[in-house]
Amino acid sequence: MMNKIFLALGVSAFAVSLLLESVVDPSFAFQTFPPTSNYSDNFIAQAARTYKVKLGDTLLGIAYNNGLTLQQLLSFNPSLRNNPDLIGVGQVINLSQPTSGTKPSKTAQKPPTRQSVQTFNLPTIRRTGSSRMGARRGDPKQECRSNPNDNLRVLLPVTNFGYTLQDHPTFFWYMPELKTQAERLELKVRPVEADSYQTYQFISNNQNAGVMSVTLPPEMGAFEEGKEYQWEIRVYCSRQMFIAATGNIQRLSTNNPQLASQLEKASVEDYPAILAQAGVWYDAMATLAALRAENPTDTSLRADWSNLLKMIGFENIANAPILAREEK
Repeated sequence: MMNKIFLALGVSAFAVSLLLESVVDPSFAFQTFPPTSNYSDNFIAQAARTYKVKLGDTLLGIAYNNGLTLQQLLSFNPSLRNNPDLIGVGQVINLSQPTSGTKPSKTAQKPPTRQSVQTFNLPTIRRTGSSRMGARRGDPKQECRSNPNDNLRVLLPVTNFGYTLQDHPTFFWYMPELKTQAERLELKVRPVEADSYQTYQFISNNQNAGVMSVTLPPEMGAFEEGKEYQWEIRVYCSRQMFIAATGNIQRLSTNNPQLASQLEKASVEDYPAILAQAGVWYDAMATLAALRAENPTDTSLRADWSNLLKMIGFENIANAPILAREEK
């Protein structure tokens, strides 16, 4: 009877025998699962060898939800190492080391012609944003930008609002040239109804002007569907001085069979155009940036990137370099 109770709680038969014989402390016998809202779903994911990508999934989220680090997941899927952002709906991901007889997962072949980003269905929701400078102590008039007229700006439409489908979306901003390397950067995120931010600190070795990005880290938790958040990127030029800019984001429901089917049938190269037509700003930009990183000499991708920025009034930085991003 005792064996059955322990096994029902997820304790291995070997651990049960040790417990009953008082060989080990009970606290060492229980398997620890990562945070999850559904124990049974998580247990199935732990036991499974593969996972089929759904609408809104990111590789970071898949790893975290299955008790893995991103690096572990990439070791099981070496074809994704070069660009973890380019996963497609319906793609099969290994959750453990594949056996010698396991066939590699199929990925969509690059089409002979790719859909270009011609239009974008921008949402009509408007939110107030800001670009500012400040100081915790010291002289607030201190300047760290090479050109005081070149502002830190989040890459969003004039409405300062955009949609995502992803559990761990990527945020983009334009970084002006700095006089010296930033001491640190901060990504600050909060639900719009909350008073306080969660903060993730990271560093960048770059001080040149260009487009930068960071992905929502797992320690901040996944975005909830239907919920709106405000985010801020803050660049500390010194311990005293920072520049900052804010934007808003809302995660759409992933219960969208039509869009999921459309993406599953398409090549990842067509995702930016499809997502742009669906009005999903953050994901269209993230996928296009990932494609450009994988194909730096592709003139059509460069043209799409330029068109995307022109659509939101950022034509003056359309040719700015995409700088190395912060990875988690």
